[in-house]
Amino acid sequence: MARDFPNGSPPSMASLVGGIVHDAQVLLKQEMALAKCELANEFRMAKQAAITLGIGIGIAAFGALLLLIMLVYLLHWALSERLPLWSCFGIVGAIPTILGAALFSLSERRAGRLRLLPEQSRATMKDNVAWINNRMSGHNGPANSGST
Repeated sequence: MARDFPNGSPPSMASLVGGIVHDAQVLLKQEMALAKCELANEFRMAKQAAITLGIGIGIAAFGALLLLIMLVYLLHWALSERLPLWSCFGIVGAIPTILGAALFSLSERRAGRLRLLPEQSRATMKDNVAWINNRMSGHNGPANSGST
């Protein structure tokens, strides 16, 4: 099978390998840029979530504190003959402690789902390395010298 080459002769093995190495370098630089972009996007989303969470926690904590103090005095008023004020604080204090522990557990599970490694970049990098390995092994043997 005849092939037309730009300068009349087929390229040398060194120029083919050099071209593959150059292409691999360009590809790896592009993969690193993609990974950097993915990480920056994940970091931006995590930062926004943390800021919103912090503001929400602050506002809710202030309101909850006032409500809990109100509940302590309400409980003490309703059961003033049976419970001293300190036990009313203990009873009311146990409720947000249990609720807080449950929310902490939930947030810990959600944080475990965060992707800290760029999955898309990792997958495409793996495919590209496999492709480069196949191309390099295809040009190294005498069986693949163009007589297919």
